[in-house]
Amino acid sequence: MTLRFRPSLTGRVMRALLCAFALVWVALVARDFVGYRAYDEDPSPLGTLAEAVLQSLESLDDASARIALAASDRQYNLLRRQSLPTELRPLLFVAERAGHAPVYRSPLLAAAREGCAGAPARTEVEHAGQRYWRAERSAGGWCVVVLEPVLAPGTVLRLINATLLQPMAIALPLILLPLWLTVRGGLAPLRRFAERIRRRAPDDLSPLDVDLRHAELAPLGEAFDALLARARASIERERSFVQDAAHELRTPLAVITAEAHALTGAADAEAARRAQRGLEAAVARASHLVGQLLRLASLESRGDGSPPAVCDVVALLREVLIAALPAATARRVDIGLDGPDALHAHLDAGALHSVVDNLVRNAVAYGREGGRVDIVLRRVGDTLQLDVADDGPGLDPALQPHLFERFRRGAGTHAPGAGLGLAIVREAVRRLGGQIVLAAGLDGRGTGFRITVPVVVSRPT
Repeated sequence: MTLRFRPSLTGRVMRALLCAFALVWVALVARDFVGYRAYDEDPSPLGTLAEAVLQSLESLDDASARIALAASDRQYNLLRRQSLPTELRPLLFVAERAGHAPVYRSPLLAAAREGCAGAPARTEVEHAGQRYWRAERSAGGWCVVVLEPVLAPGTVLRLINATLLQPMAIALPLILLPLWLTVRGGLAPLRRFAERIRRRAPDDLSPLDVDLRHAELAPLGEAFDALLARARASIERERSFVQDAAHELRTPLAVITAEAHALTGAADAEAARRAQRGLEAAVARASHLVGQLLRLASLESRGDGSPPAVCDVVALLREVLIAALPAATARRVDIGLDGPDALHAHLDAGALHSVVDNLVRNAVAYGREGGRVDIVLRRVGDTLQLDVADDGPGLDPALQPHLFERFRRGAGTHAPGAGLGLAIVREAVRRLGGQIVLAAGLDGRGTGFRITVPVVVSRPT
């Protein structure tokens, strides 16, 4: 099924910007609302307005005062409507001479009894169902009362939103458009990069060498080129591996062919037995080589992702030593194990078995006839330390840099094998997440290996 809508980075940025605008709007509304509450609780502005009206009446007679008050009423409320774009009740004014009837009342107070009461402090009163803040000031025989409507919180919020609507509506497209153009232009090199990859041949693993210009996108091109380099190296290793494996298998297959011909054409029973023994040895060698190749391929894969199981490391070592005992007896090699009676840990038992099995077999096969092979197991903090050493002739120094390469064997080596044992050990140690290093042999001679593996040691249940 084809999806009609796919996630878009441009759309995500636009939505993020809209969310940011909404948050800014909320912050501004909250700021203005708090500011209004502070103004609403301050009595001085209304008193200041009453004093300003009072000062304008000092030298006027009643008729002139009535005209001036009507003009002030209209002017103040006009300014109020311009600054607050919504329908609000107007400010109301009352002016009278001391001891006389009011000279001026706002039209909405025509039927009210509002007048001077000698109360200069700001108070709250009600007229026609509307609450007002009331301020009164007296001087020079005049008394002025100013009434300001008390606004409900909902009305205040509506006023603030109406005030913010226009500037925010202007600002939003002016910010969205440049941002959209910037994001779209910034992603253009990425689109060209993807198109260039699509046009490449399936077997083309050469570097892209694409300049993505932007510092944020440059690591993508570098990582892709590094991935191609690893793929080239992996393919080259596999090609070399196949060639070497074919070369190594050619010898036992040729021996099998020759011995099969000798067996079918044997002149007597003794010749047939010799041919049969040679055939069995060649088949065993080929089978061993194929098994090692399969094991190496398995270790080089990423695995099935299953968690390590609890393993008794000491019991595993004993199993390996028992399996190596016939070969050790044939060469009169003494194998010793130094370690605890039991050590349970979470690890890949198969990988550890490959490590110990190959190291012990190599030590027995390439060590000194009638010599020693010692295995030492220790727990050091959160790691297992395993040492395998022999007292044989040791390694050729020229071979040491290539020690863990496939099909690499020392010159003059007559022991059977294809040179895969240490390559398997290296991959198995990698699978275990550990390290392997060349170490000293026994009694100042021979060869040793030290393996350290991080583990979670547990008690048996």
